[in-house]
Amino acid sequence: MRRMFAALLVGLALCAAGPTRAIEDPAVEVSFADLIVDGKTAQAQTWVVARNRAAEPVKLRLLLHDFVSTTTFRALGTRAQFLAEGQQPAESGGAPFFERELKGGEVLRLRLQVDNLWEAGEATSALMVNDAARSIRAVSVQHPFAVSALLDTADPPVLTLQRGVKRQLILKNDDGVTYPVRWAVTLREAGATLEGRAMLWPRSATPIELTAPDSWFDSPLEGVFKNVARPGTILLRFDAPLQAAPAPLASRTQQVELRLAHWPKEQRSLWSNLLLLLVLSAGGLTSLLLGLSIPNRLARIDLRRKLHQVLVETRAISAQAPSLLRVALRVERLRLEEQVKALGTFSAETQEELRKAGVDVDAMRKRVAAANRLDDTVRLLTPLKRLTSAAPPSRIDTAERRVRDAAALLAKANVADAELQRADELIQEAAVIANAPIARDEAFGKSLFQQLAELRANYDAYGKTPGLKPLLDRSQAELPDLFGMLGAGGPQSEADVHPGKYHWVDMSVQKLYVLRHYLLRLADARADAARKARIEAAGQHLYPLLRMQDWYSLDIARNLRRQCEQNVFVADVEAELAAQPPRVRVDVDPVSPVANEPARLRIRFTDPRFDECEARRLIHCQWDFPAEVGSEAGWEIVHYFRSSGEAKFRVSFASPSSLGSGGAWSVEHQVGLVQRASSSWWQKDRNRVELGRLFLALFLAMLALLAGAREELLKLDLLPGLVAVFLIGVGADAVKNLFAKKS
Repeated sequence: MRRMFAALLVGLALCAAGPTRAIEDPAVEVSFADLIVDGKTAQAQTWVVARNRAAEPVKLRLLLHDFVSTTTFRALGTRAQFLAEGQQPAESGGAPFFERELKGGEVLRLRLQVDNLWEAGEATSALMVNDAARSIRAVSVQHPFAVSALLDTADPPVLTLQRGVKRQLILKNDDGVTYPVRWAVTLREAGATLEGRAMLWPRSATPIELTAPDSWFDSPLEGVFKNVARPGTILLRFDAPLQAAPAPLASRTQQVELRLAHWPKEQRSLWSNLLLLLVLSAGGLTSLLLGLSIPNRLARIDLRRKLHQVLVETRAISAQAPSLLRVALRVERLRLEEQVKALGTFSAETQEELRKAGVDVDAMRKRVAAANRLDDTVRLLTPLKRLTSAAPPSRIDTAERRVRDAAALLAKANVADAELQRADELIQEAAVIANAPIARDEAFGKSLFQQLAELRANYDAYGKTPGLKPLLDRSQAELPDLFGMLGAGGPQSEADVHPGKYHWVDMSVQKLYVLRHYLLRLADARADAARKARIEAAGQHLYPLLRMQDWYSLDIARNLRRQCEQNVFVADVEAELAAQPPRVRVDVDPVSPVANEPARLRIRFTDPRFDECEARRLIHCQWDFPAEVGSEAGWEIVHYFRSSGEAKFRVSFASPSSLGSGGAWSVEHQVGLVQRASSSWWQKDRNRVELGRLFLALFLAMLALLAGAREELLKLDLLPGLVAVFLIGVGADAVKNLFAKKS
């Protein structure tokens, strides 16, 4: 109906413009495509191609009427211009008509530009071709779609629904166009969905009515004390009446907490009070038995909830974060979980143990929060390392050091507050670099120019040194662009080193440093033919790396340079691993770890030269534990074992094929695990004292009842009497606590 109404409006406009012919001129063939509107400029254009199919000249007349929106059925007040090929549109005015005589067989191409197509959705108009009407369509779907639902609270987003009661939800449109919107409110745990359609006028608010289905509500008891909170979603989708859309229509999704009220507020208050009274009465009769277990259970539940939150936050840490930190946090969380799980419910010592565990869990949450901030920073740094013009490598190096130092602090078994604060400072410093990698820094620019000047002097001297000149000539042939930095192609003053050239200059400086060290090591090895050959072989990988512009290539190049300086290459490490048996061992600290206690595992070589060599960083080390435990990576990890079966594992090594043989090796190891000694309930001194205090308190309560309180209780009705008995039980527990000094 809306399309028919829009067509009727276009027809009326054509009638107002003058008489039309129902049949097109057979000699003139006119073709055009739909107009796709740019949402930012409200402008669209298409090509109109006219061809004279006759041999004689034919008059061509084109006239375009105003466009009418099929969404609002309003005329848009558009401005149209017919432009010949190569003709530029007029800044003002412009003609929505065109007239010309076409020669026989002539083909004419015109660009039709239409402005002020400001309404979203589809608009139609009539293109008059020699008095015959042709329908033309403009489609506008590129809009910000700034629509949202106004919730009960914004932080956190909450929408409250009561069973069997309608409520209004306000939909807000902040854009200057009209949107037909298909809305849907979904409860993720249920199959039913509330949905409907609304017209959102420009910069306005529109109410819609919601009635939650009964299937969204659980049993009446579940909502007695408070509204049930469930995760939900509000979906707002642009629902314009389009024949065909050039792109997916816009949509907005709002994550919301649906608070489902099963009872009206007054009824809920009544039933909750009655139920609470019954629970308290039952608690009064069983308080002597459960006086120890209930506080312990509540404390344990609270700790498990916190540990679950820690689990969620720990899983959010990506694999890009340092492996040592991820493993350390996982091990610490599992250790605390096992510790809380092992505590006895009916033990008087459990409360103190739970308090200590609570302190550890709070400290753990702070570490995990800091680790997530570190992970966010690492995620920002990672793409910078891959790009070729994003950030100066020196700044990435600084951020990497901050991240590494912060991870080392957070991975410690016991992190002091001062260390946690220092880790936060390091993460913040790295985040500043990651968020503003090319910020103006006069001191940094000056330092880069000074380093470049130093390198120019160095390489000038090398060109005059007989032992270095042939090596330098070869390097110039391999890296002409890099050496151009030392000449007229590089900055000639500090003013030439501005933020736009930080990456280029810094990357060149770092490469020249790497190359300088490589050439010096190669010159030093002239008397040692074997070492010289090894260094020259490294150069086959080094020169291609120095042609690259990303941080990862530079990092591998620096690694190769250090391999040359240490005279320990990837092939040497591979030889140690490929030996039978491999010349490595697994160091465990402590040597015999206690079950559920953290232990530090390290790979050590028989030859200490390989323990801290740079070549080792290019070989992947993986620890494979039983299937229920999983795998970890790194030459040094933190782990814990729950049983002897988990204390047997395999360590695998894999070498990169680009810099080594690409082989794989492994070793197996068994850790001697010590099980924690356990004691019975009666053997714990605090339990014995608690039991004696309990018997004494019960004796005093019994004396009070026999002294006359029993007669007063019998005067009360049943319900007040049960409440009074419960209060006596609470009083007995309070008397019991008087026999011990509270710390």
